[in-house]
Amino acid sequence: MRYMFSFARDDAAWESLSDEEKDSRRAKVGAWIMEQAAQGRVHGGGELTGAATATTVRFERTKPIVMDGPFIESREILAGFALIDADDLDAAIALAKSFPLDDHAVEIRPMLQM
Repeated sequence: MRYMFSFARDDAAWESLSDEEKDSRRAKVGAWIMEQAAQGRVHGGGELTGAATATTVRFERTKPIVMDGPFIESREILAGFALIDADDLDAAIALAKSFPLDDHAVEIRPMLQM
């Protein structure tokens, strides 16, 4: 079954890191992704730019409204995602537990079969 892993972080905390620390964390995540890819589990994904670059389209009475910013009710901001194959939810949870950054959250959602 395919799952989408959404990686969330505190954007302010991320922006306060030095470039070296950001690079170190990206390397850890890159190694984790490569390990999963080597086992045939990863089918796409990537890191996202900061929340300040987001644009949101919402609908009010079927009329689309475009807004600058993410406008999501959360302190954590979506930082990236990966499309992962796992045998079942327990296997997906085990993979998420191995994510190398302990200041991020990993949301696991099954993907619908189209």
